[in-house]
Order: sequence, then C-alpha cells, then structure tokens
Amino acid sequence: MPNEVITLYATGLGATSNSPAEGAAATGPSATTTPVQVDFASIFGDVLYAGLAPGYPGIYQINVRVPATVAPMAAANVRIYEGYTQSHPKVTIAIGQ
Repeated sequence: MPNEVITLYATGLGATSNSPAEGAAATGPSATTTPVQVDFASIFGDVLYAGLAPGYPGIYQINVRVPATVAPMAAANVRIYEGYTQSHPKVTIAIGQ
C-alpha cells in the first residue's frame, strides 16, 4: 500500500560499515557504504535502511517506504539501485489500496 514501509531482501549490495567477519552474520546494523535506492513503477521510495540483515550471512535488508503517489496495481515494477548497479527490470510487486 502507498506510504507503507516494506522490507525487501537482496544479495550483492556491496561493502557495509561495521562489517562482520567474512561468512558471519551481522549482529546489528551494518549499513551499505554506497547509497541504495528503490523505485516502484519509476517513482523512488524513501529508503530507511539498507544493509546486512541481522542473523543472515550475505543477505541484505532494505526497509523502504512505498511512495504515496504510486497507483494501486497488481504488478508494479520494482528496481533496486546500488551505485551503478541495478536489479533485474522484470521484478514486480503488488501495490494495494
């Protein structure tokens, strides 16, 4: 739903601050050092946290607010950007009312 904070999970988002040992899980916040952006149907959401997911080695967690201006739709394209890298363009998420 618009304005709702959702959590996305990803891999490969690069270096983090407060990094755990290689292969170990983060035990607390470990934010990415390169900014992460998320767009929903070409409208950028407000990323509240992007970094390693505590307790899951190699998994990144992105907490993002769905933009208020995104229209409800069954399959909104969602793209994650980290520096010059972006996720696959065919990922979708349902946006409710």
